[in-house]
Amino acid sequence: MLKGLKLSNQLLLLVLTPLVLELGFICWLYCAFSDMERQAEQAEDARQIVTHINKLVRSACTIAAKDRFASADHVLAASNDELIQECRQELHILYTYTEKNPEEKKLLDTFNSSMEEGIRQATAIQDCILRRDLATAVKLRTDLVPLLHETMKTLEAFRKEAARLEEFAPHIVHQRRELIKQALIVGISLNVLIALSLALIANKSLVRRLRVLSDNANAVELNLPLEPSPGGRDEIAQLDKSFRKMAAGLATARAYEKMERQRLLQIIHGLPLGLALVDEVGDIEMTNKTFATMLLKDEEDLVHVSICSLFEPRLEFETFLQKNQFEATKTDGTKFPVELASASIETREGICWLMLIVDITERHELDRMKQQFVAVVSHELRTPLTNMGMFLATVEKGLYGHLDDSGMDVLPGIRQGVDRLIKLTTDLMDVERLESGALQLEIVDLPIERCIQEAVKTVARQAEAKRITIDCKPSQWHVNGDNERILQVLVNLLSNAIKFCPPDSTVSVQATKGDTMVRIEISDNGPGLPPELHEKIFNRFQQVNIDDSKKLGGAGLGLAICKSIVEQHGGIIGVESEPGTGARFWFTLPLCA
Repeated sequence: MLKGLKLSNQLLLLVLTPLVLELGFICWLYCAFSDMERQAEQAEDARQIVTHINKLVRSACTIAAKDRFASADHVLAASNDELIQECRQELHILYTYTEKNPEEKKLLDTFNSSMEEGIRQATAIQDCILRRDLATAVKLRTDLVPLLHETMKTLEAFRKEAARLEEFAPHIVHQRRELIKQALIVGISLNVLIALSLALIANKSLVRRLRVLSDNANAVELNLPLEPSPGGRDEIAQLDKSFRKMAAGLATARAYEKMERQRLLQIIHGLPLGLALVDEVGDIEMTNKTFATMLLKDEEDLVHVSICSLFEPRLEFETFLQKNQFEATKTDGTKFPVELASASIETREGICWLMLIVDITERHELDRMKQQFVAVVSHELRTPLTNMGMFLATVEKGLYGHLDDSGMDVLPGIRQGVDRLIKLTTDLMDVERLESGALQLEIVDLPIERCIQEAVKTVARQAEAKRITIDCKPSQWHVNGDNERILQVLVNLLSNAIKFCPPDSTVSVQATKGDTMVRIEISDNGPGLPPELHEKIFNRFQQVNIDDSKKLGGAGLGLAICKSIVEQHGGIIGVESEPGTGARFWFTLPLCA
């Protein structure tokens, strides 16, 4: 029955039902109390009536006494008039108590008529006595006696009725009081019982139906079937209907999501590239089959493993993210080069990283073959180029005869071209030896400030030519490094900064200490680099602009050599720059213990 009503109507019914019963019970109590008070008033009126009837009887009996009418004494006559007046007052009082009772009033009217007739005859008798007409007085008294008897009889009946009411009214009031007490107990108990019954019925219905909604909510969360609808037409039923529509939509979305997830997993596992999803501290959360196959491991064995532990050199995760080439080791101990690319992803749990891992063994093999070819060509060209340089020097000195002015004007340009080719072949050979590991480093305890000062002295003439100031911040840190090669890196970076800085500007050099590494930064206010060249600039023959080699000289090998030297020391090199804001080249070296 309650399910067919709205919740507001159900609550209203639960409140109004006990309230209406309580109001009805209060009305009955009011009537019972009013009746009891009326009975009490009647008892009090009966007591007063009996009292006044007794007074009236005494006065009437005194008037009727024979000796009162047998004397001609004026004093006694006056006393008789007072008694008559007293009877009339008592009768008037009795009339006030019998206004609401027609039968009692009728008896009083009869008594009043008889009393007035008796008083009239008594007065006549008194007059006869005063006139000494005793015969007439005796005759009148004889006629008065039956009237007095009849009057007293009427009064006695009225008194008895009043006495009866006085006697039984307290019993009736007591009965009514007991009845009200019992009614209070029964009414309150019944009202409480009805209220509790309605509350229990409503509570059972609401709790059962709400439990269905709660269980269905848990079922949706756990992807379980829903319980049957609780039914009804109230707000709970409407909520259940809306919830089931939502659950159906959610189930459809979950099915679609599951299908898309399976499709995505198929794509991920079918990728020819290794893929790993790592958390913010570097622990692997998921990999694909390609990455596991690279390492000859199962996917489950890689979960919760730090990705930094799978590659060499071993770096902290923050530093690991800044490097893109590593060496991985398979389960059988075979090592192979890999290239990594990472991208951050924001999730509800925090930031995670998606990493692509590519086996670049074939690329390295091609690079090795190319390097060997370049090394052979460079080595084969170096000797004839050196001979050409020596020959041009002897020609300039006139050992083979004197040239005219036009010939002498051509020789410096030829000599510069030969020197450039010699430097290019030297740089190519240095790159080949660094990348092949043939170049042995002499690692010593190196004060980084001393290296910086030597590099500044080396490029001082170049800086003076453009009026550029080199600002060196003091540094007391020591690093593990090869003095000659670190000096080569510093000179190369300082030379590039001076090349690209406008005249009358400043180049800054500073070193800062980290946990295990020292970071050296060289900042300029030149044209800057676009973001897409921040990594490419360290490749061989890579320059910011194709006209740079013509305008500023160089073949784009300097930064490639710097990268190889820094990595040979176990550090990393990079650049921070935006177009038009200058550039900050930096590299790290191991801190001396």
